[in-house]
Amino acid sequence: MKTSRKICLLLLAVLLIIPFADVDAQKRKRRKKDEPKAISSYIDVYGGGGYSALLHSIDGTSVPGGGAGMLGFGYLMKHKSNFNFSAGLEFMFLNSTTKLDPMTYMGQYNYTSDYVMDFSMDFADYKEAQNRMSLNIPILFGAQFKDICFLAGAKMGLGLMGNYTSKFDLTSRLTDKVMIEDMLNMPNHGLGTFDMKSKGKLKYGFDVAVSAEVGLCLDRWMPADAKEFGGGKDKREISYRVGVFADYGLLDINSNAKEGDMILTKDNTEGGDGKTVKLENIPNFNANSILNSDRAIDKALNSLVVGAKFTVLFGVDKAPKPVKKKPRRRPKVREVSFIPDPTYFYLFVNDFETEEPLDATVKVYTLGEKVDTIFTGVTDKETGFIEEQIDNGQYGISITRPGYIDYNDTLFSVISDTLYVDLQPIKKNTVVILRNLLFDTDKTTIRNISAPSLEELYQLLAQNPNMRIRITGHTDNVGSERYNKKLSEGRAKAVFDEMVKRGIDPSRMEWNGRGSKEPIESNKTAEGRAENRRVEFKILNE
Repeated sequence: MKTSRKICLLLLAVLLIIPFADVDAQKRKRRKKDEPKAISSYIDVYGGGGYSALLHSIDGTSVPGGGAGMLGFGYLMKHKSNFNFSAGLEFMFLNSTTKLDPMTYMGQYNYTSDYVMDFSMDFADYKEAQNRMSLNIPILFGAQFKDICFLAGAKMGLGLMGNYTSKFDLTSRLTDKVMIEDMLNMPNHGLGTFDMKSKGKLKYGFDVAVSAEVGLCLDRWMPADAKEFGGGKDKREISYRVGVFADYGLLDINSNAKEGDMILTKDNTEGGDGKTVKLENIPNFNANSILNSDRAIDKALNSLVVGAKFTVLFGVDKAPKPVKKKPRRRPKVREVSFIPDPTYFYLFVNDFETEEPLDATVKVYTLGEKVDTIFTGVTDKETGFIEEQIDNGQYGISITRPGYIDYNDTLFSVISDTLYVDLQPIKKNTVVILRNLLFDTDKTTIRNISAPSLEELYQLLAQNPNMRIRITGHTDNVGSERYNKKLSEGRAKAVFDEMVKRGIDPSRMEWNGRGSKEPIESNKTAEGRAENRRVEFKILNE
């Protein structure tokens, strides 16, 4: 009953700790939508093992130790300031070995009622394995910086089970001053060398241990599908940690009753005084644990565990929705009123994510069967600006910079035009529309005017040999969806085949068609439908 009461108190303590630890998490409901969450909550499940020992200073012994294993679960709180708090329940099995120095036990043997001989028992290779099962409540505080995390605190432990097993060699003999040699090798009298075993139960008290651990977050090395669970709106985050830990018990947990000497023998004859021994009984004697012997009086017993653990963290909060960037649309032409000369063309180039100016190479060329370069130049790295005086007309434009996706588009008019272009860095999940890539009406045949656009895609793949992409075709909503999906797949496959023909490894590319399911403009206007008829590609790796 006492043990059951203690377990209930430990469980109640955990239930009280977690709500107080998560009090700030309740404030999340009142935060503004655009504010980041202050607290992230997780349910953690972990297991581990390593070296363990029950440390003591009992005379004539040594402690080689043994092994430990644990399994636990609990609550982990992460604050945006990097502060971490953890509490839970864990079961720990601890094994320790104690070796006893060789010793001799002396006594007397009543050969007859008036004739007494000396006897001795020699103990060698005495090893005792002590086991303890405990229920622990860890309460830890710490922080995480990038991939490194650490926690420190205390563990309150209640011993649930304890036992021991002893193994040793026993040699018993009789000695009499009248005899020349000792009496030995007489099994019928209990004399000789025997392999002895003994086992029994042990009691361990309440423990408080200081605990510390250092771990490594494995998320950056885990595949994407292993870092989330659930689906749809109920999708949650999964995180992984591996680390090392150390627990040292501060309290004396030896609660075993003292039963005198470790070796108990007695005279079973009628009227025996318990001090003399009949040799016939020696092989069947009861050997107590070292921990409840006179040797252990006033000797503290402390636990030590050093090992490794693996933790899986299941997010309580819904995973944040990923920011879905639409494919880069053709930049809008904005008029400026201070253009000094109507025949000048003005261009600003910035980084798509940071909006910082970029120094990029610009090429303007004629469209048609014959491609002639009108001018090339580099934008200013401080402003991202370039200007050029050219005749009004329809041109193709190409903007390139190492580390960025090439930009290609058509200039329908250059009078009083200022063009603003944001270049997208080459990184995973970037989606790029292949501008100036045209097909015959309702066909998958690529028109010759698309050669510059295909060349730019080829150069991107050739200059980045590790890049993998997915080519996707799209249509407007004219016609049946079944027809549109087949047409979009065929156009994506045509681009795929063109890259293979130019020498790109097919294993680096995928293709599919989405029909009219993913428009980027309204299908109610001719201009919008033209924007929706497109082929784009998505970068699949870093």
